[in-house]
Amino acid sequence: TKAHQADCGNSLPTTYMGTAVDVYNEGALIFPAVRVQEDYKTNEDIVRMCEMRIRVPEQWKGDFLAMIGSARIGERELLDLGQEIGWDRLSAFCGQWFDYSEQRMAARLATLPAGRTSAASTHDPIPGTPAEGVRITASVHSMPEEGRLEVDLRDNIDALPCGLNLSEACARSAVLIAVFNSIGGDIPRNAGSFRRIDILLRENAIAGIPRHPTSCSVSTTNVADRVTHSVSLSIAQLGEGFGTAEFGAFLPPSSAVVSGIDPRTKERFVNQIFLGCTTGGGTPHEDCWLTYLHVGNGGMCFIDSVELDELYQPIIVYDRRILSDTEGAGRHLGAPSLQVEFGPNGCEIDVSYVSDGRLNPPRGVHGGGTGGGSDQFRRRVDGSTEQLEAAATVRLAEGESIISVCCGGGGYGRPSERDPVRVLQDVRDGWVSADRARDVYKVVFDSAGEVDAAKTGEARRTAA
Repeated sequence: TKAHQADCGNSLPTTYMGTAVDVYNEGALIFPAVRVQEDYKTNEDIVRMCEMRIRVPEQWKGDFLAMIGSARIGERELLDLGQEIGWDRLSAFCGQWFDYSEQRMAARLATLPAGRTSAASTHDPIPGTPAEGVRITASVHSMPEEGRLEVDLRDNIDALPCGLNLSEACARSAVLIAVFNSIGGDIPRNAGSFRRIDILLRENAIAGIPRHPTSCSVSTTNVADRVTHSVSLSIAQLGEGFGTAEFGAFLPPSSAVVSGIDPRTKERFVNQIFLGCTTGGGTPHEDCWLTYLHVGNGGMCFIDSVELDELYQPIIVYDRRILSDTEGAGRHLGAPSLQVEFGPNGCEIDVSYVSDGRLNPPRGVHGGGTGGGSDQFRRRVDGSTEQLEAAATVRLAEGESIISVCCGGGGYGRPSERDPVRVLQDVRDGWVSADRARDVYKVVFDSAGEVDAAKTGEARRTAA
């Protein structure tokens, strides 16, 4: 089992540290593979080490016990399954299931056009990166006659003195996410289907196989997302109906780790909030998943309740709303951006984030438009605002707030090919203005606010 801890002993109170130059700068506890239990008894020495190092020991201890409990439940259920079915029969089934999954994957890959493509996606610069940011390139070789796909990530820069570097597992997973997003959701995701995807990595690359003590603090998100995007864009180049648009970048302040001293309890608090991240990209078959979060989570995270966040942490949420006309325009839409504003309640708070997508917003494919870019601002007590860095830990004083604008997502296909009825619904939902509907989607409304079919058809013929 694995769980996302609120604090992991970093030199900063956070579970992410995008600017860490190496694992020692992170300051985290570094364990080799050690047993936390033996003969069903917990190694209390390890527990005490963690409690001493982590800023919220009681919160961590609860997560630790939950992880132990989930592992033991899994063990119990597996033992029961083996007793019920028989271990030999269960083992044979696993082998057959993997073989079946491989056959399904081979058949699906056989439907892709043959060819070699390459695409890149660029992460915005943060401390420890080149001034132009981090360009991630992926090359894809589609071999439909063999039912195979090869993805090459070796042509990328070396690992950097920051936390953006990927672990080998994250590099491989990011590629697999792009492939499965691009070929449909009905192929089993397991070691059998993975056999048909060859992933080429280079040692000491930023998206490869890191060497100790390289920091991989944010390896599950930022550059991993850019790997997924570059692979998805490469597959999209194989032809219409394949790949996806770029999804929005992750870790804006609306998904930050917040920390400080709670004036109600006088105790330290550290917690990651999820006040919203509308990052879904358009696909060949449908509009975005609005609350996608990022490609590694794939929409599986919930958005926090404003009321519960205000109860659990000493914060006030002033604003949470979708920004109109920021969607990735297309036959199928990318998500619009979300704006969130929050600040401390009766104290100071630290807000740690590693935002991306201000300079390199999510791009569309096959004529689709670019989604809204990210940004972040501090609102001072006098109401004035200042733009903040992309990756930072910001201390907010009482009366101040942080404004977070997350990325949207890129669109898929030309906007003028979007169903006019759906454009009308987008306008009524407030995602798209009537002017944008006319100018970008070439949809004209009559005096009653309904689609004028004749004028819309004329506008679209003229645009074509």
